Amino acid sequence: RALAAPRRAVANEAQPGGAPRSRSLPRRIERREIDPDERARPGPFVLPFGDPHLSVQDAAGVERPTDQGEEEDLDALAEELAAQAEVAVVRSDAPVREVLETDAAAAPAAAAPATPSGDAATRAWRYPEWDCHAQAYRAGAATVHEALAPAGDPGWAAAVRAEHAALLLHLRRRFEALRPRLRRVPRRVEGDDIDLDGWVDEWADRHAGRTPDGRIYTQVRPRRRDVAVALLVDVSGSTDAWVAGRVRVVDVAKQAALCFCVALGALGDRHCVDAFSGRGAHGVRSWTVKSFAEPLSDTIERRIAGLAPDSSTRLGAALRHVAARLVREPAHTRLLLLLSDGKPWDEDGYEGVYGVEDARQAVAEARAAGVRVFCAAIDRTGPAHLPRVFGPSGYAVIRDVAQIPAWLPELHRQLTL
Repeated sequence: RALAAPRRAVANEAQPGGAPRSRSLPRRIERREIDPDERARPGPFVLPFGDPHLSVQDAAGVERPTDQGEEEDLDALAEELAAQAEVAVVRSDAPVREVLETDAAAAPAAAAPATPSGDAATRAWRYPEWDCHAQAYRAGAATVHEALAPAGDPGWAAAVRAEHAALLLHLRRRFEALRPRLRRVPRRVEGDDIDLDGWVDEWADRHAGRTPDGRIYTQVRPRRRDVAVALLVDVSGSTDAWVAGRVRVVDVAKQAALCFCVALGALGDRHCVDAFSGRGAHGVRSWTVKSFAEPLSDTIERRIAGLAPDSSTRLGAALRHVAARLVREPAHTRLLLLLSDGKPWDEDGYEGVYGVEDARQAVAEARAAGVRVFCAAIDRTGPAHLPRVFGPSGYAVIRDVAQIPAWLPELHRQLTL
């Protein structure tokens, strides 16, 4: 049984006995070469595949040692294989009958890797910047300081929940209804119920003198949404502006972040929330509001409450930092949602063409690594830079800022369903 990478590697090479059956894995999985010492040790069986393609060795001993033929449920097998953290690569001359396809992970375009430093409470990450004038990266040109967002007013979330009670109830019900349901997998050796078609085939095989395969059951399995999404909130100084003389942009963004967490919690999608601001190339701040591992809680709500406008918008470094975290998430679909009210700007010349082109390059790097980037733009001065940075279909301009709390979860639904 083969693990093909990339997909085109299998399509152009015929296999003995006809073309192999194939399925796509629901998410990308890590592959590793087997070291010489590991090869010498006794271990689980090896699943063969014809050279030069890659095949899978099951380190946990879960997979069957041989291809199972036309009746094998490749969809179920793909789910089982994708659940493994990693698979080892082996080679064999034997022909293959079943192919499980996986997308190869693309590396960011020519950007040098980030360099972490600092203690556990505040870590510093160095990132390159794209110099459009030199048409080259400036290595280590920006530093992102990552820390937990400070806690704010403990009564803020209760006030927002009271103000938006109807909206939050609507979001919870709507997104709970979108949560994937159970599905039945037919023709299993063990299961929860009788598979009538499998039972009829079993009866026919017995009366024809053939040995039945025993696949007369169905299994009930949950459908899964393999989605990881990061909400990146701009809390630069410009978000201190007032909207309609009654509410600040940052206040609406905080309400939207809370509604977003409520909706995605009901849907079951893994999500994180970060905020960013800063001053100068080596003073970019990334505030961790909610990590992927944390459920929505009073602690998270107080972190949202504590977000406050501060300094500048060094967008490229912030995008690179959050995209790097998303790339490490084991998910089939990765989405970075940016909620921002302005264009790239910082006090040291990070503006105009330079800032726009660096942000554009950061978006291109993220997309090359498998992260979809979309900007929800609170832009009061005109969206002239948005198509250049995010592409013609990579942004939406929000004219009525008061609608952001309801609009942001709906945007996520449209982008991932």
